[in-house]
Amino acid sequence: MASQFLTKSNILFACKFIGISLLLALVFEYGPVLSEREGWSKLLASASCFIVQTATPAEGCVRNGSTLLSHKTPVVVITEECDGINALILLTAAILSFPCMIRYKIMGLVLGWIILVACNILRITALYYVSKYYYSSFDFIHTLVAPMATIMPTVIFYFIWLTRAKTE
Repeated sequence: MASQFLTKSNILFACKFIGISLLLALVFEYGPVLSEREGWSKLLASASCFIVQTATPAEGCVRNGSTLLSHKTPVVVITEECDGINALILLTAAILSFPCMIRYKIMGLVLGWIILVACNILRITALYYVSKYYYSSFDFIHTLVAPMATIMPTVIFYFIWLTRAKTE
């Protein structure tokens, strides 16, 4: 049974996946991209604040850096750990590691990134409301439930993409 799993192509995929994941993680954590992550967090905060302002204008939601405020009171702060980059790294590494035609990889990356960024913005928006109206539940939701809002779409999208990608 184990010999069926340990095929040359599976081992190659695993090695590529680990290598690409580590490389991307190093670039995003220590490379030149690190300085841009604050800008990324601000962009996520702007998008989430826009949704809050549109859905519930009375909230008085404004963005200050990567913090969402309600009537000048901090409600949600988007840190590097909460910017969704890790899900994007996971998806990127998985797609780039899979042996298929380049056009399927590009389509998967573009569509996957759009979906994951949208899910993350909705996650941040939901955390805004949880923090403001259900603060006693915030830690539980933030640490155990909300991460699934980026992890599950990543896995689901990847499996759907796998069924559509044409191998080389």
